Amino acid sequence: MKLEELNLPIHTYNILKRANINDTETLVQFSAEQIPMIRNGRQSDAKAVIHALAAHGLLLSSTGKPNFKGSTKNPVPREEFLKRDRTCYAERFPEPACSELKARRLLHLRDFTQVTQNYLFTIPGMNAGFIHEVIEAMRDSEMEFAEQKSKIR
Repeated sequence: MKLEELNLPIHTYNILKRANINDTETLVQFSAEQIPMIRNGRQSDAKAVIHALAAHGLLLSSTGKPNFKGSTKNPVPREEFLKRDRTCYAERFPEPACSELKARRLLHLRDFTQVTQNYLFTIPGMNAGFIHEVIEAMRDSEMEFAEQKSKIR
């Protein structure tokens, strides 16, 4: 059965596809402990996989896939990631969103930690798809937006 038929959450589906896990025959060879070891994998991904497989009468392996040592790329601590992030994240987006992000000095992913999610909706050219991409990238990098300040009346 193809992975698409499991109706997994987008993040879970994407990490499995990037790891070249394209069908349930391959997926069931992994254990629940190995799913979070896939690059950008989380414990919630393992739970989503378990529930999706159970809905189709399938189970993950109890022993796990032999010789699987997790991602080939070691996870980077958040502080080190922030130091290494030198690519201009704003350039991923088409005009006018790119120039607006640059004008507002939102050049790198770490710069988005200084603004709220609602602020992104005020930027011309930033549609819901672009904002969702930023939110997913922040979540994958374990970063958070600035907290929304409540108004005092």
